[in-house]
Amino acid sequence: MGDVDAKVRHEVAVMKLIRSRTGVPVPEIVAWGPSYACPLELGPFIIMQFVEGRVLGRLMEIPGHLPNGKILKDDIDPTMLEHVYRQVARFLLELADIEFSSIGTIVEEENVFSVESGPVSVKMNDIERQDGIFLKASSKPFKTTIEFFEHVLSLDMEHLRVHPGSVTDAEDARKKYRRLRRLRKLLPELVDPAWDAGPFILRCEGMRFGNMLVDEYFNITAVLDWEWSYSAPKQMLHSPPRWLIIRRPMHWDTRAPWGDSCSARYLECFDIFIKILAEEEDIRAKRWPLSKTEKDGNRLARLMSDSLKSGILWFHELLLAPFAHSNEAIWEKVEGLMMRSDEGLEAMDEEVEEFVNWKMRQLQEFNEHQSGYTEIVDDPRKALFSIGIDEILDIC
Repeated sequence: MGDVDAKVRHEVAVMKLIRSRTGVPVPEIVAWGPSYACPLELGPFIIMQFVEGRVLGRLMEIPGHLPNGKILKDDIDPTMLEHVYRQVARFLLELADIEFSSIGTIVEEENVFSVESGPVSVKMNDIERQDGIFLKASSKPFKTTIEFFEHVLSLDMEHLRVHPGSVTDAEDARKKYRRLRRLRKLLPELVDPAWDAGPFILRCEGMRFGNMLVDEYFNITAVLDWEWSYSAPKQMLHSPPRWLIIRRPMHWDTRAPWGDSCSARYLECFDIFIKILAEEEDIRAKRWPLSKTEKDGNRLARLMSDSLKSGILWFHELLLAPFAHSNEAIWEKVEGLMMRSDEGLEAMDEEVEEFVNWKMRQLQEFNEHQSGYTEIVDDPRKALFSIGIDEILDIC
């Protein structure tokens, strides 16, 4: 998406940074280069050291295709699970030691690392890949958490505006527009002032079991896929890991029966993980002096527990979800966090109706355009010249 050369350059910088500052097993980079440097003209490239191992995610998840996404095995060996959790807990603590003064993508010049521009996230990539809508990253880094969160919500609003199928009718358009505007207005309520101005930490959105290799004893031999990494608000680190049961909270749909089972399973695994994390923090405290925040009682295990109890993790999940305006399960959780009244939002009514009227015209044009694809033909191949790739895949 966007500038692929810059994306590879940022990934290389992050890999070098992690190898130089932590013990996280990141493969050594043998060579890399932008598009013009590829002899075969195939685009930018990274050549890495070969690492022996098996994909951890495949060993931990229920095999086969599941309608609601992959999930942790029910009969997983508890000793193995604790061993994996302990290794990842150590990784998180080491990565949390890398701090920045602003939020954005990482670049490297002669072993000096800095923040260059606003982050490019998995969310932005998924929206472009699935909806064909390119959301441009900020050309400058962000100096505060609020500033960054406002930018993310502005991208959600742009996605809602530009995508013709983002609403079903006028009431749906009205509801989605109003709640995004309300959330943006009440944003300071959801940002911890202690962390608003930094320092900021390295966030790796690709951190999950599917991007880890292990040996026969489940020792993690490599952590891969650092392309979606950037300096981010420390507040987001305080949310419990999204990958504890593999299936992420945005895919639980807590309103469905199977969503409740996901929540219960997650809480069981969270209790295991947080106990291990606290133990690892105790070990680190005996080896190295505590930072000021740790002396004040702000250890990561406690902050994650607080985030789970308060429900703020659902706000962070909304910021990370690629189709935030349509995820009703997450919105139900987030709306419970916004405690202030709607005072002052009534002035938006005229603005809301302008948006609704515009979306209805857009939706009508979209539906009229789509109706041209519903004509039944005897030979599906005759339709291939007049329909999009999604329709082609449906036919095939």
